[in-house]
Amino acid sequence: MFSIKRFLLTGVLSALLTACSGTGLQSTEQAMKDAADKATPEVQAQLFFYYSCIHCNNFYFDQLKAYREQHPDVEVKEVAIAVFQFQYPMAKAFYAAELAGINPAFHEAAFKAHRADRLMRPDAAYYADMAATCCNLPKERFLTLYNSREVEAKFQEAQGLKELLQINAVPAVMQNGQRTTLEKLDP
Repeated sequence: MFSIKRFLLTGVLSALLTACSGTGLQSTEQAMKDAADKATPEVQAQLFFYYSCIHCNNFYFDQLKAYREQHPDVEVKEVAIAVFQFQYPMAKAFYAAELAGINPAFHEAAFKAHRADRLMRPDAAYYADMAATCCNLPKERFLTLYNSREVEAKFQEAQGLKELLQINAVPAVMQNGQRTTLEKLDP
């Protein structure tokens, strides 16, 4: 959500700067409309999950990947949350991998590891090893990201959304504050 706001703001600011170099008010309005059209995905939804959830795991591999291949213009943003404290490292690892640019490879490796051992309670070091193994990201880089303010902010934002939308079971596909299904997202 935060990255989409930043993207929209950047688009609007770019449009304004372009318009200012153009010819007056009409070009400013048109530039803003053009920026909004480019910045708005066809459909936007959020998928709330955590790695230790076997249903999320199955949903990701059995449904979401196929859906994305069939509907490349539909944006489904994954949102890692924690319902219990032991899940905090899982969510923060997702956001660290996102910032490092190693998703979906890391994301899939984490799901597979949790599928193999659903009761594990990994920490940051475990995920740093995973990032090094699956994605050739130095462990120190992963840990720096994991402990960064950016990751903490993304995690807190996700937890806030979880509370706001009253997410108490995952996987949860949400659109416009309402629970839905992938099938109902069809453009």
